Amino acid sequence: MGAWYNGDYVDTGYSCIVGDKDSEVRATANLNSSSATFLGWYTDSSCSPDYFYSSAQTINISIKTGQRLKYYAKYSVDQTWNINVDTTGGIHPGGNITHLKYSQGATNPYFSQSFNTTGISKPIHYGEKVTITVSPKSGYSYKGVFIQLNNLQKIYVGTTSGNTTNFLIGRSKNYSTDSNYFTYYYVGFQANSYSINYTLNGGSYSGTLPTSATYDSAFYLSNPTRTGYTFAGWTFNGNTSYAKYGSSSSACTTSWTSTSTKVKSTYFKNLTTTNNGSVTLTANWTPNTYSVSYSLNSGSYGTNHPTSATYDTAFQLSNPTRTGYTFAGWTFNGNTSYAKYGTSSSSCNTSWSSTSTKVTATYFKNLVTGGSVILTANWTDATAPVIHRTTWVQNGSTGYYVYAYATDNVGVTRVRFPTWTDNAGQDDLIWHEGTSGSWTVNGSTYNWRYLVNVSDHKNEYGPYTTHVYAYDAVGNNVVAGINNIVFKFTVTLNQNGGSGGTTSVTATYGSAMPSITSFPSKSGWNFLGYYDLQAGGTQYYTSTGTSARTWNKAANTTLYAHWQ
Repeated sequence: MGAWYNGDYVDTGYSCIVGDKDSEVRATANLNSSSATFLGWYTDSSCSPDYFYSSAQTINISIKTGQRLKYYAKYSVDQTWNINVDTTGGIHPGGNITHLKYSQGATNPYFSQSFNTTGISKPIHYGEKVTITVSPKSGYSYKGVFIQLNNLQKIYVGTTSGNTTNFLIGRSKNYSTDSNYFTYYYVGFQANSYSINYTLNGGSYSGTLPTSATYDSAFYLSNPTRTGYTFAGWTFNGNTSYAKYGSSSSACTTSWTSTSTKVKSTYFKNLTTTNNGSVTLTANWTPNTYSVSYSLNSGSYGTNHPTSATYDTAFQLSNPTRTGYTFAGWTFNGNTSYAKYGTSSSSCNTSWSSTSTKVTATYFKNLVTGGSVILTANWTDATAPVIHRTTWVQNGSTGYYVYAYATDNVGVTRVRFPTWTDNAGQDDLIWHEGTSGSWTVNGSTYNWRYLVNVSDHKNEYGPYTTHVYAYDAVGNNVVAGINNIVFKFTVTLNQNGGSGGTTSVTATYGSAMPSITSFPSKSGWNFLGYYDLQAGGTQYYTSTGTSARTWNKAANTTLYAHWQ
């Protein structure tokens, strides 16, 4: 006959006895195989030791009238059973078998032995109860005992609690069609899984960050990046007793000596042994150092001019100086995406909008993310031009040229000649734009001039005033003045029949005629003076050579002696 015991098939024979009167009955267990072993009679189909009745193959049973009794003969075919640690899939054993306990019939119902091994081979009878205890190694968890079917499917048997499994040697009732009795049992372990968290500390990651890993399986983790910093390595809060790292999955064998040790390898494993635990990897950074050089453009350094700086740390930079110039600010060839400036280290947070923006701040940081940067000093000319000399030259009766010689440390870019006459104030003021060139006047060189035309000034002949303004490129300027510019004309004195005396004078427009002391003579005649006509006209000189009126003719003119 057959019986089920905790899900495993047990071959048994039983006798069912029904009494019709008080009597004594004899029952003998018959073995069907010469290799079978009789294990005893039991009063329950489980045939467990708790229901053991007798080890005798033939038993005498007393029975009362109407009493119904069942006795189960238990036997098994002798077989050596193997219990091994599962190493399928090429994984290392996840632990060892540490204890084995099993019943072996009535003669030895509780056999117990301790081990520390990955495999046990024992002659345990079919249908016997086995208790196995294991010790998972670090990073692994115990799953239980399983059998492997012909199709390689794993079927776990018995009941597992913690690191102990109770099961029966036999064939699973759910797979009773399988013709094989299972002679191999496997102890299954599973590598623990754990979650991975990251603290990037301002860094970023362009690839995929693995969020979980399995014990004894290396995972790949490329280094993160952070602007202005060099990755110094990972630290973590896991278990340094088992954590490993390396440059490849096969070379992931270097021990992580301390959780504060910074590791830059790209393969890691065994960061924690706890199943479903978690570990945090923290990115550590070293700020980059970059060199700082200067282009002072003829200037001189101030007190502070560092030659190197560290990213995210402000440095102080004194303004340079240059004689005759005002410092206009620094420009640079760095990275405006990160460059900052300010008036103190704590307020150094204003963005440098463009590399051509001139900045006069004294604290700077993050001019480049690494390498080198050049700061260029920019200057504003603070020196006004110099007007060395001026002069003017009459241009006939139409006007006059005004000349100036002006220089500047960076060059004169403009000279203006504001001009007006004394008559009626400055009602005819005009700012004339000069022309640059090269002219020589009375042996001196001039480089700017302008032709003032009386037609632009109400045809007045003065006196004129002309000022000279010289400018450089940034607007620095200087002024010089030429006052009392007057027109002069040559006046020819015609003796008109006489002889001797002064023959010509220079008359100034608007002024009295210059005195003469040498007079013409004519026998029998008296000299009356000079007039603008041979007969009649307007008198300009008296008979004594003094001025008879102011000169009012804008041209060279001849005056005539009058006689009486």
